[in-house]
Amino acid sequence: MVQDGGMSNKIEGCEDIRRLSVSFSHKTYDSLEEIAASKKVSIAWVVRDAVEIYTKGQKDDANIMPDTQDV
Repeated sequence: MVQDGGMSNKIEGCEDIRRLSVSFSHKTYDSLEEIAASKKVSIAWVVRDAVEIYTKGQKDDANIMPDTQDV
């Protein structure tokens, strides 16, 4: 992702972008605002970055799952 501090609709390396609407508690939203302000980026950037990290971790976890066929 490009951290440019702007409100651009472009994501590096992505030509086909899909939109998603999510809801957060006030506490979570406030935390996201604080993180975004400290990094000088949008809340959307923070959420995209977090989801990217999370999904990469899930893929990594799937690669280290024990072989259950031997159980």
